[in-house]
Amino acid sequence: MSTTKKVDVLVRDGVAERGQMVRVDVFRKKNKRDAWEYYLVPIYPHQVFDAEDWPSPPNRAVQAYKSEDQWPEMTPDHHFLWSAYPMCFLEIEKPDGTFIDGYFRGADRTTGAISLSAHHSRDETVRGIGAKTLSSIRKCSIDRLGRRTEILSEKRTWRGAVCT
Repeated sequence: MSTTKKVDVLVRDGVAERGQMVRVDVFRKKNKRDAWEYYLVPIYPHQVFDAEDWPSPPNRAVQAYKSEDQWPEMTPDHHFLWSAYPMCFLEIEKPDGTFIDGYFRGADRTTGAISLSAHHSRDETVRGIGAKTLSSIRKCSIDRLGRRTEILSEKRTWRGAVCT
């Protein structure tokens, strides 16, 4: 899809929108107060597709209201937890003790916030959940009978190979 807005992805002699995120890689690291901070690294279709320009996965995490070149780079100090794909189930605890659970709908690259939809309705979506300062964020697998099992961690992969 061609566009006249800011350059997102160069395609031949023009530009195209990035499209929806394929996944968001979630990392965490302890801050100076010994509390976890969460980092979201967005992965787009053109990055997965273009092996020449993207031989390894993107490693910059969204930082609110900063340009992509100012986003922090994930280092060995940042622990990879798992990848959030659209419609995977997340359980979140906000710093004020509020719990929110639902299906991952996406992340906002401008603010670093995520959106979840209720388990019973796609139309009931909670937006603007700031990820960096959450008390906890958990990914769950849900079996056929509705039982939740927390996924503690995954191996980070890129084009089928482990890359952590």
